[in-house]
Amino acid sequence: MTGFADGLGDARRAVTAYFGFHVPERAGDPEGGDLLDDIGDTVHGAELPDLDRTKRAASPAPSASSALPDRNAPEADASGRPAVLAAIEADTEALGFTMSCEEAVGRLLRALAAAKPGGRLLELGTGTGAGTAWLLAGMDGQTTLDTLDHDPETLAVARRHHGDDPRVTLHEADGGPWLADRVGAPGYDLVFADTWPGTFTHRDEALSLVRRGGFYVVDDLDRQPEGAVPDGHRSAVDELVADLESRAGWAALPLLGWSCGVLVLVRT
Repeated sequence: MTGFADGLGDARRAVTAYFGFHVPERAGDPEGGDLLDDIGDTVHGAELPDLDRTKRAASPAPSASSALPDRNAPEADASGRPAVLAAIEADTEALGFTMSCEEAVGRLLRALAAAKPGGRLLELGTGTGAGTAWLLAGMDGQTTLDTLDHDPETLAVARRHHGDDPRVTLHEADGGPWLADRVGAPGYDLVFADTWPGTFTHRDEALSLVRRGGFYVVDDLDRQPEGAVPDGHRSAVDELVADLESRAGWAALPLLGWSCGVLVLVRT
């Protein structure tokens, strides 16, 4: 149970850092078996920060740096956002791309990445690099990130803004074959599945890459830009969530109805 307890401890610290309140351990529960219940109760009983793109807070988000030293975060602006995001967003708008990582999800990704110093992270669906920026903001100097996308146009934006960071490797690849080729390869401490492969297809392959105590994060389970998803998407999402929550060997933290709809799994 050591890997599970470590992973849940990481989740406790990350959620504490993100939401700004402490999630206590329960007496007599040294392995943290009820952690996800604790977090769910705390999150749903609290007033969460309003991080809608049109109502961004002017004050910085809580930082995990005191609990997780030796972070090598890129420069942040006055609101705590990675400074590179403004330029990425301008290029994204010019490109007409509408599926970038939402800011609330980005802040959560930063906290989860900070919980894995020296780790290996994977992002499926780079887009223009907004989610990448948040992950890099939480990573220390020894953590590495693989991020991939099949679209050369969006990937060119991400490469322009992140290509000089030695911690990240950008792959132009179709996620399905890429995942299939990595069955049995070294695993990752966090897998952020933000595209079809790894969620609605090749799900088992993506989950197999998560190390014990590691995170699997999927978003876009709730609202989507009009016309961005095909008919039947809602039923596909329901099937996805039901499958993920029922899997043995995983502890689920559903944040459905928050931001764009998020589910975090911790491998036990």
